[in-house]
Amino acid sequence: MTYTTHRDTQETLQILDGLELDTDKPTEEDIMKKFGLEDEFQSGDLTCWQRIKPRIWATFEEPYSSTFAKVGYVEFTLIGLLSASLSSAQNETNVITSLPSQPIFR
Repeated sequence: MTYTTHRDTQETLQILDGLELDTDKPTEEDIMKKFGLEDEFQSGDLTCWQRIKPRIWATFEEPYSSTFAKVGYVEFTLIGLLSASLSSAQNETNVITSLPSQPIFR
């Protein structure tokens, strides 16, 4: 690394340190505004789906945003690996796939 690259990197880091990044969690009202549900939220007329929908979207958009998201991410990964393993074992033990290939038409 040259001296100029080092100085450029330091300047960039100083600029980034000066920025005020939005690291605060959004309020529930902000989340409802994002989904266009602020009127229902303020009047208290949210359906069960309208209350759950933002949490589900947050789980997929930010997989490390909550405990539920972390557990769900691990669960989906394990289910996928388990399914692949079981289908592989099933194909190996299946009678049709374990027979030597023979021509269908003679």
